[in-house]
Amino acid sequence: MTKERIACPVTTGLSVGQLVGFGFVAVLALAGIGCNPASVVDGGGAGGSAGGSGATGNPGTSGTSGSGSGGINLHPSTGTGGGGGSAKVCNATSTSGCTAQIPEGCGDGINNQNGIEQCDDGNVLPGDGCNGACQVEPHWNCPPDIRQGPCTRMVICGDGVVGAGEVCDDGNTSDNDGCNSTCTVQDPRYKCIPGQLCTLVSQCGDKRIEPGENCDDGNSNSGDGCSSVCQVEAGWVCPTPGNPCKPAPRCGDGIVQPSIGEVCDDGNTKDGDGCSADCKAKGAGCVCTPGQACVCPVVKCGNGTIEGNEQCDDGNDKSGDGCSSTCTIETGYTCPFTNAPCVPDCGDGIVLAPMEQCDPGVKGTNMAQACSSTCKWNPGWACSGTPVSCHQTVCGDGKVEGSEGCDDGNTLPNDGCSPTCHAEPTCTSTGPTPGCTSKCGDGLGSTKGATMATPTTATVAHRLARWSPVTSALSPILALLP
Repeated sequence: MTKERIACPVTTGLSVGQLVGFGFVAVLALAGIGCNPASVVDGGGAGGSAGGSGATGNPGTSGTSGSGSGGINLHPSTGTGGGGGSAKVCNATSTSGCTAQIPEGCGDGINNQNGIEQCDDGNVLPGDGCNGACQVEPHWNCPPDIRQGPCTRMVICGDGVVGAGEVCDDGNTSDNDGCNSTCTVQDPRYKCIPGQLCTLVSQCGDKRIEPGENCDDGNSNSGDGCSSVCQVEAGWVCPTPGNPCKPAPRCGDGIVQPSIGEVCDDGNTKDGDGCSADCKAKGAGCVCTPGQACVCPVVKCGNGTIEGNEQCDDGNDKSGDGCSSTCTIETGYTCPFTNAPCVPDCGDGIVLAPMEQCDPGVKGTNMAQACSSTCKWNPGWACSGTPVSCHQTVCGDGKVEGSEGCDDGNTLPNDGCSPTCHAEPTCTSTGPTPGCTSKCGDGLGSTKGATMATPTTATVAHRLARWSPVTSALSPILALLP
């Protein structure tokens, strides 16, 4: 930008150049403050003797300046020369007609140092192409000054100079010669000097691991674990330079590798053949020799024996009874014994009727209190709705709920409905057949209206003997039931 300097005519005293050196005039002009009246006011000299006539203006070009003291030259902004006119005087209250000028120099955005500046970008900061001395920095292109635009970065791969963002520059843009085509990757096997072709310093196949190599098996062939550029290939390990590489431990290589958790390795990664696909599990009863197929017992679902990968075997090959036709446990069941029926898994949130009345694992309000651990309703509770909501019943409220057999609105006995809300039987101790006549809801299992005589000891013994084989076979299961 162009800045005019404050000009005030003086005849004696400090010159403008001296004032600029002290920074005095620039400060006053930029702050908009008038000149110090003690040294400026009425300091104008007489007009030149040969100047032409005119209004207040600059001294005539052919006249000579008058004499005066203590003043600063001011030039009016209008008018032409005149010999006898009085000079404008800058005082404390007026700087009219005065303009500020900053000394020319590097960083003012103008190339004005008579060839000393190569560029001028308006600042003295380095790193932007034009440094603090207004010289063009390496790898940059700068116009003479900021008026023609900013500096631009000039980094060219292949010019033999390592510029910003480059790690090498061998004077070309070819690959596989130590410095890649974009000058951003240098092969560690090469030594690269800017402007010169890179030199190979590591020789693959010499049985020594050198810079840029992570293996060297004594040859430059690929496919043997160490590639043609001496890099370890996938699935191999190369522990000793100069010696052949070895396949890395893995499931399916026919070698049991405890270090990676293997318990078997039959040479493949398949399931269902006695050794699992990850070599970390063997089938029940299987004998596995490393590198060979496992020998496992013949598996026959339904023979009452758990074999191979069977989860259960209830002695049949039918589904729907807890143990499927392929001897896997079906949803909602548990099979604690072999060659025995499976039973509902109480607590799993699944109700298997009629074996289960409820399940405490079902989501619902108070379900865990209403349903017992044997999946039977607890007395005194009733449930309804979706989702299920359970509440305690009240005997005598006139509502038959839950396990109540009746509810006559009271808790009095001998009125047909007991104090616990169960139907009372009709009983007699006289007559030819003393006993009780059952009613539905009284908890006594009998044909409706039939008279129940008290069984004799011999009758009870006979019944137990008849059912003894059945109860013996079912005793393990009966022990699980309430």
